[in-house]
Amino acid sequence: GTTIAKEFREEYELGDEPVNLFEFCFQRNFYPLVIKGNQIEGALIILENYAIALITKSYIPRMHWTLAHELGHLVMHRKQSLVPDKEINLNNKNPEEITANYFASEIIMPVEAFKKVIIKSNFDRLKEYCISKEALKIKLDKLDALNVKLDRLKIEKIEESYLIKIS
Repeated sequence: GTTIAKEFREEYELGDEPVNLFEFCFQRNFYPLVIKGNQIEGALIILENYAIALITKSYIPRMHWTLAHELGHLVMHRKQSLVPDKEINLNNKNPEEITANYFASEIIMPVEAFKKVIIKSNFDRLKEYCISKEALKIKLDKLDALNVKLDRLKIEKIEESYLIKIS
């Protein structure tokens, strides 16, 4: 999912800067529709040359995450006309869900941009990317592979800002 997201960012000349995914998708016949309820977290509906992402109303970074996840399904798994996700989480072992999660994380904030934020301790930039707890968790889990070390102060700052616990 990460590699395809990088290629997608290159194809659409998005660079490493933050992207308003709602606007980006809307301009390309992929319509995000925010719904109330808790029956599903997100769903992808494909109708000929159009696609609709149903996104359960939540806090904005989470809806951004869900839209990026559904975009991942559209780009990588465009087989079905309706793809409901009752729950989008990082514990799902379904390969299509895992790749959609990695796609979402990379689309929201490219790994190179994330490395710069961590190295420079410029954590306010995380909010510019509208990064959700879920996308942040994927990035943080990959820090060792990126050869980036977090000191305790940086960990505490991120935990405080995002109300998460970094193991």
